[in-house]
Amino acid sequence: MKSQKTAKEKPKLAHSKFKISKSQNQVTHYYLDHKNLTKIPDLDLSTACVIYLHNNSITIIENLKSLQLSSLYLQCNNIQKIENLEEVPHIKKLYLGNNEFSVLEGISHLNDLEELHIEKQRLPIGMSLCFDPRSVFSIAKSLQVLDVSDNGLESLSSLAPLRHLKFFNASNNKLNDIDEVCEVIKSWFYLRDACFSGNPMSRRHRYREDIVAAAYCLENLDDKPISATTRNFIKRFENEKLKKTSRPSVNLADIHSSLPRNYPPPLQKAVSASLIQKKMHVLGPLDFPTEDTTSQSVYRSKSVLKKRSKPKNQVKTLIPDIPGSLSLKITTSK
Repeated sequence: MKSQKTAKEKPKLAHSKFKISKSQNQVTHYYLDHKNLTKIPDLDLSTACVIYLHNNSITIIENLKSLQLSSLYLQCNNIQKIENLEEVPHIKKLYLGNNEFSVLEGISHLNDLEELHIEKQRLPIGMSLCFDPRSVFSIAKSLQVLDVSDNGLESLSSLAPLRHLKFFNASNNKLNDIDEVCEVIKSWFYLRDACFSGNPMSRRHRYREDIVAAAYCLENLDDKPISATTRNFIKRFENEKLKKTSRPSVNLADIHSSLPRNYPPPLQKAVSASLIQKKMHVLGPLDFPTEDTTSQSVYRSKSVLKKRSKPKNQVKTLIPDIPGSLSLKITTSK
């Protein structure tokens, strides 16, 4: 009988090492953080909803079997690969920051994932975090929160399929091409909060305006709110810029063959603007009749221009005012 009692008490001793939370006589929360664990203990997690395993020395993801698990905290460990998550398919929040991942992979079956935190990976010098396309596409319809800060990223093109993102943090990376970032943001229709501080592109002129104009309804950028008035003004301003840049350039010589082709750019812009404003047909003949001036020149030649002669009356009026000695010289010179 004693041996049977000790055998029954073993699981209780194992559970007594960790904090647990019960709901209706079921263990739902496991607090295994800050325990200096080197591996995940093999426990009965069938009823677990949240497992805290952060701030340990775990190197491998294992022994996780729960169909009810929704939140898994594995940040601040020594894990080098994302694996063995097939038996926890309904995870919604996954915290993997401060580990040693070089590739985001092994999550292609997590179709319910809503939050992914994979910031500050301890990577070799010169390396950046990579993304497995299959994993990105598999979570594209459900993921709403993504934190990839401090990972040496130089491009966001591989994250373009994540069109349901609402919060995105890519601060302290190596993003420099703001045009590429804006193109990616244009496909994130639901983005509300973004952070790009600490990147080379954030020091560029009009960086904030470009990001706000590219996003559809961004409310916060780099922890600074964006009012609806500011957002609408920037979008209106950018639309006006696009209209001006999309206007066709008009060369006067293409409209009229007798005109020279060396008109200065300001004059060409002024004429093209006036033509577009009047809705004239600039690609073909003009909408109004023009005289045949093929034989005439636009500029008058020097022979046509009359020479200006000095007014005689002015000379006569000036002569009396000149002293006598000087007036004699003038008359003799003539």
